[in-house]
Amino acid sequence: MIDQGRTFQDQTGQIIQHFDDNKYTQDVQLGVLGNISYQLNMNNKFSIKNTFNINGSDYTLLRIGQSVDAGNDVRSQELAFRSNYYYTGQVGGNHFIAKPGLKINWIGSFTSLYQSTPDLRRLAYVKPIGAPEPDYIASIQNGLPSLSSGTRFFSDLVDYVYGGNADVAKTIRLGNEVQTVKAGYLFQFKDRTFASRPLGVTQFGANADLLKLPADKIFVPEN
Repeated sequence: MIDQGRTFQDQTGQIIQHFDDNKYTQDVQLGVLGNISYQLNMNNKFSIKNTFNINGSDYTLLRIGQSVDAGNDVRSQELAFRSNYYYTGQVGGNHFIAKPGLKINWIGSFTSLYQSTPDLRRLAYVKPIGAPEPDYIASIQNGLPSLSSGTRFFSDLVDYVYGGNADVAKTIRLGNEVQTVKAGYLFQFKDRTFASRPLGVTQFGANADLLKLPADKIFVPEN
């Protein structure tokens, strides 16, 4: 559990919002590593390297405090699960051509990252500052929806990174000194796709008794 306080002030130092956050998180991580090398002969070597990681975070954020500028006591919650899938692979080779005395190294690589937030949910309850506890009602907007309460959010992020490099090196003698001359090339290409879908719930004339119910009761199909 992480306990954190947040305070917001205006230009004069007056507190306009203050919240205490309690965040409960459960993380799961899994990693797999696989490498293979093959020595064809004394002058040629090939290798394949692979890394795969999965991590997921399931968390609940509970917030209590005051929005002084709005004149409300606030009690809110955020429920979410986020997952990340990461893979990187490399194929490479090391070669030596004896007659011209050249060393050649090359690598081709591919990396992919997939991040998903399948259903993030936010809901805040408010009441006038100092009002009795039963006066908390769900903050559901009329007309245009709010993205801070009564919200569900879905998103997917996909990253692909392609890369490669190669270099050629030759050892030469200049006088009494041995020098190595090397030339090479490197490239990288990135492709990213992000898609999100925020959904905000609105209410038209909902009664106060309905808005005092917990989230799993307010949003049942019949409502």
